Amino acid sequence: MADLLLPGVAVAKGSVNPSKPAVVKVGSDPAALAFTPNSKTVYIVNQNSGTVTPIALGPKKAGPAIAVGGDPDAIAISPNGQTAYVTNSGSGTVTPITTATNKAGQPIPVGDAPSAIVLSSENERAYVADSGSAAVTPIDLTTGKALTSIIRPTTERVVRASA
Repeated sequence: MADLLLPGVAVAKGSVNPSKPAVVKVGSDPAALAFTPNSKTVYIVNQNSGTVTPIALGPKKAGPAIAVGGDPDAIAISPNGQTAYVTNSGSGTVTPITTATNKAGQPIPVGDAPSAIVLSSENERAYVADSGSAAVTPIDLTTGKALTSIIRPTTERVVRASA
Protein backbone atom coordinates (compact mmCIF):
# COMPACT_ATOMS: atom_id res chain seq x y z
CA MET A 1 0.00 0.00 0.00
CA ALA A 2 2.37 2.76 1.11
CA ASP A 3 5.46 3.00 -1.06
CA LEU A 4 8.46 4.25 0.91
CA LEU A 5 10.37 5.14 -2.25
CA LEU A 6 7.83 7.29 -4.08
CA PRO A 7 5.89 10.34 -2.88
CA GLY A 8 2.54 8.66 -3.48
CA VAL A 9 0.41 5.66 -2.72
CA ALA A 10 -1.24 3.28 -5.14
CA VAL A 11 -5.00 3.00 -4.77
CA ALA A 12 -6.68 0.07 -6.50
CA LYS A 13 -10.18 -1.32 -6.06
CA GLY A 14 -12.42 -3.74 -7.91
CA SER A 15 -11.52 -4.39 -11.52
CA VAL A 16 -8.82 -1.74 -11.73
CA ASN A 17 -5.80 -3.01 -13.62
CA PRO A 18 -3.35 -3.88 -10.79
CA SER A 19 -0.41 -3.18 -13.09
CA LYS A 20 -1.62 0.45 -13.43
CA PRO A 21 -3.16 1.50 -10.11
CA ALA A 22 -4.09 5.12 -9.51
CA VAL A 23 -1.20 6.90 -7.77
CA VAL A 24 -2.22 9.60 -5.32
CA LYS A 25 0.44 12.11 -4.30
CA VAL A 26 1.14 12.32 -0.58
CA GLY A 27 4.01 13.70 1.50
CA SER A 28 7.55 12.46 1.85
CA ASP A 29 8.17 8.92 3.13
CA PRO A 30 4.64 7.51 3.59
CA ALA A 31 5.10 5.14 6.50
CA ALA A 32 1.73 4.14 7.97
CA LEU A 33 -1.97 4.25 7.17
CA ALA A 34 -5.39 3.81 8.74
CA PHE A 35 -8.88 3.59 7.31
CA THR A 36 -11.98 5.22 8.75
CA PRO A 37 -14.53 2.63 9.93
CA ASN A 38 -16.79 3.40 6.94
CA SER A 39 -13.82 2.81 4.56
CA LYS A 40 -14.43 6.12 2.78
CA THR A 41 -11.13 7.74 3.78
CA VAL A 42 -7.60 6.52 4.37
CA TYR A 43 -5.10 8.61 6.33
CA ILE A 44 -1.43 8.32 5.30
CA VAL A 45 1.37 9.22 7.73
CA ASN A 46 4.18 11.06 5.91
CA GLN A 47 7.19 10.54 8.13
CA ASN A 48 9.68 12.99 6.61
CA SER A 49 7.06 15.68 5.97
CA GLY A 50 5.63 15.74 9.50
CA THR A 51 2.18 15.50 7.97
CA VAL A 52 -0.81 13.22 7.41
CA THR A 53 -2.59 13.10 4.06
CA PRO A 54 -6.29 12.17 3.94
CA ILE A 55 -7.38 10.38 0.76
CA ALA A 56 -11.07 10.15 -0.20
CA LEU A 57 -11.30 6.63 -1.61
CA GLY A 58 -14.37 7.19 -3.82
CA PRO A 59 -12.75 9.77 -6.07
CA LYS A 60 -9.21 8.67 -5.08
CA LYS A 61 -8.35 12.28 -4.26
CA ALA A 62 -5.92 13.54 -1.64
CA GLY A 63 -6.94 16.37 0.63
CA PRO A 64 -4.52 18.99 1.95
CA ALA A 65 -1.71 17.67 4.15
CA ILE A 66 -2.35 18.02 7.88
CA ALA A 67 0.65 19.19 9.94
CA VAL A 68 1.22 17.00 12.99
CA GLY A 69 4.52 16.67 14.88
CA GLY A 70 8.09 15.71 14.19
CA ASP A 71 8.73 12.31 12.65
CA PRO A 72 5.19 10.88 12.75
CA ASP A 73 5.25 7.09 12.97
CA ALA A 74 1.86 5.48 13.52
CA ILE A 75 -1.84 6.24 13.31
CA ALA A 76 -5.06 4.83 14.75
CA ILE A 77 -8.63 5.93 14.15
CA SER A 78 -11.26 5.86 16.88
CA PRO A 79 -13.95 3.18 16.57
CA ASN A 80 -16.57 5.90 15.96
CA GLY A 81 -14.39 7.34 13.17
CA GLN A 82 -14.41 10.87 14.59
CA THR A 83 -10.74 11.18 15.51
CA ALA A 84 -7.40 9.96 14.17
CA TYR A 85 -4.45 9.81 16.58
CA VAL A 86 -0.90 10.14 15.24
CA THR A 87 2.27 9.31 17.19
CA ASN A 88 5.12 11.78 16.63
CA SER A 89 8.36 10.07 17.65
CA GLY A 90 10.47 13.19 17.07
CA SER A 91 8.22 15.35 19.24
CA GLY A 92 7.23 12.90 21.98
CA THR A 93 3.57 13.66 21.32
CA VAL A 94 0.33 12.27 19.95
CA THR A 95 -1.67 14.58 17.68
CA PRO A 96 -5.45 14.14 17.46
CA ILE A 97 -7.07 14.94 14.11
CA THR A 98 -10.81 15.62 13.84
CA THR A 99 -11.78 13.58 10.78
CA ALA A 100 -14.88 15.67 9.92
CA THR A 101 -12.71 18.76 9.37
CA ASN A 102 -9.23 17.22 8.96
CA LYS A 103 -7.89 19.70 11.51
CA ALA A 104 -5.14 18.80 13.98
CA GLY A 105 -5.83 19.38 17.66
CA GLN A 106 -3.47 20.20 20.49
CA PRO A 107 -0.61 17.64 20.67
CA ILE A 108 -0.67 15.42 23.77
CA PRO A 109 2.75 14.97 25.44
CA VAL A 110 3.63 11.32 26.06
CA GLY A 111 6.94 9.47 26.58
CA ASP A 112 10.12 9.45 24.53
CA ALA A 113 9.84 8.38 20.86
CA PRO A 114 6.21 7.18 20.67
CA SER A 115 6.11 4.63 17.87
CA ALA A 116 2.81 2.73 18.09
CA ILE A 117 -0.75 3.34 19.25
CA VAL A 118 -3.87 1.27 19.88
CA LEU A 119 -7.31 2.44 20.97
CA SER A 120 -9.81 0.74 23.24
CA SER A 121 -13.02 -0.40 21.60
CA GLU A 122 -14.99 1.79 24.02
CA ASN A 123 -13.18 4.89 22.68
CA GLU A 124 -12.06 5.78 26.21
CA ARG A 125 -8.32 5.08 26.16
CA ALA A 126 -5.36 5.07 23.82
CA TYR A 127 -2.19 3.16 24.66
CA VAL A 128 1.04 4.53 23.23
CA ALA A 129 4.28 2.52 23.02
CA ASP A 130 7.12 4.90 23.87
CA SER A 131 10.08 3.07 22.38
CA GLY A 132 12.62 5.59 23.67
CA SER A 133 11.56 5.20 27.29
CA ALA A 134 10.54 1.53 27.38
CA ALA A 135 7.09 2.52 28.56
CA VAL A 136 3.44 2.54 27.58
CA THR A 137 1.55 5.78 28.11
CA PRO A 138 -2.23 5.57 28.43
CA ILE A 139 -4.25 8.57 27.22
CA ASP A 140 -7.72 9.37 28.56
CA LEU A 141 -9.55 10.14 25.31
CA THR A 142 -12.41 11.86 27.12
CA THR A 143 -10.05 14.52 28.50
CA GLY A 144 -7.23 14.35 25.96
CA LYS A 145 -4.68 13.98 28.76
CA ALA A 146 -1.87 11.47 29.16
CA LEU A 147 -2.00 9.35 32.31
CA THR A 148 0.89 7.92 34.30
CA SER A 149 3.20 5.88 32.08
CA ILE A 150 3.57 2.17 32.67
CA ILE A 151 7.32 1.55 32.81
CA ARG A 152 8.65 -1.78 31.61
CA PRO A 153 11.31 -3.15 33.95
CA THR A 154 14.79 -3.04 32.47
CA THR A 155 15.50 -6.61 33.53
CA GLU A 156 12.89 -9.17 32.66
CA ARG A 157 12.09 -12.02 35.00
CA VAL A 158 9.71 -14.82 34.40
CA VAL A 159 7.80 -16.15 37.37
CA ARG A 160 6.03 -19.45 36.92
CA ALA A 161 3.32 -20.62 39.21
CA SER A 162 2.81 -24.32 39.67
CA ALA A 163 -0.70 -25.67 39.97
